[in-house]
Amino acid sequence: MNKKKRFETMLINKGYSSQDFHGSLNPPIFHSSTFTFSGAEQGEKRFAGEEEGFIYSRLGNPTVRVLEERMAALEKGEAALAFGSGMAAVSAVLFHFVYSGCHILCSRGVYGCTFGLLDLLHKKFGVTHTFSPMQTAEEIEVAIHDLTCCIYIETPINPTMELIDIRLVTDVAKKYGIPVVVDNTFCSPYLQNPLELGADYVIHSATKYISGHGDVIAGIVVGKNKEDMQKIRMTTQKDIGGIIAPFDAWLLLRGLKTLHVRMDRHVENTRELANYLKSHPFIEDIIYPGNPNSPY
Repeated sequence: MNKKKRFETMLINKGYSSQDFHGSLNPPIFHSSTFTFSGAEQGEKRFAGEEEGFIYSRLGNPTVRVLEERMAALEKGEAALAFGSGMAAVSAVLFHFVYSGCHILCSRGVYGCTFGLLDLLHKKFGVTHTFSPMQTAEEIEVAIHDLTCCIYIETPINPTMELIDIRLVTDVAKKYGIPVVVDNTFCSPYLQNPLELGADYVIHSATKYISGHGDVIAGIVVGKNKEDMQKIRMTTQKDIGGIIAPFDAWLLLRGLKTLHVRMDRHVENTRELANYLKSHPFIEDIIYPGNPNSPY
């Protein structure tokens, strides 16, 4: 079985066994805020973290857990967290790193609301940020200083379609012991896996390609280290509370089943459209990394 086939199979069944749920083909939607215990002793163990199991849906939910396990596998990470929006995911990761007066190094293009969050962090907590083209190691290194707490990049950048060499960034970051966060929304895990290129965290606005149906707002974070992801779950996710609803998680699981088909068609359509537009008399230029004349 080749790599593509394994990916397509994981889109359908990773993290779920129908035999555990009366043979149900699709994961059930667990619309429950709380979960019962066999007794006070079991409840005490679960609250103390000494026993696996569900307690309260803000801390974990069976439907959401299937989504998280599937996304972790698709991005080749150890663990994933699902959020109520892409910005809830971005906020949780950045709050995991930042402290008063620290610095974030960013790619020169980021999603508008991510920019808004960076501006908010600066105004309220003195967390500074710098934007860099990140096209060479020198450009990255000159922007790093002693208070840099993380490097945050988006690639491809929407809508300029600039590309950043993730391996280049992570190689430099490792020299300074700085974690790297990659917004992988535009490619999806089908086209790009930043963790394999050295990144520490991957973010998705699952509202876009993960969903694919325009009917849910959601975000995903995947990390290469399970213990670090658990820290985010039990701090910024738990205490800020930007969790996803079980029904929305179910919608994302439904959408994921066709991700490979949709992404292949997106790529095919983009190529056809770009080839048509580049010879159109009314078009001066196209922004498309697949164009032979593109610097990327």
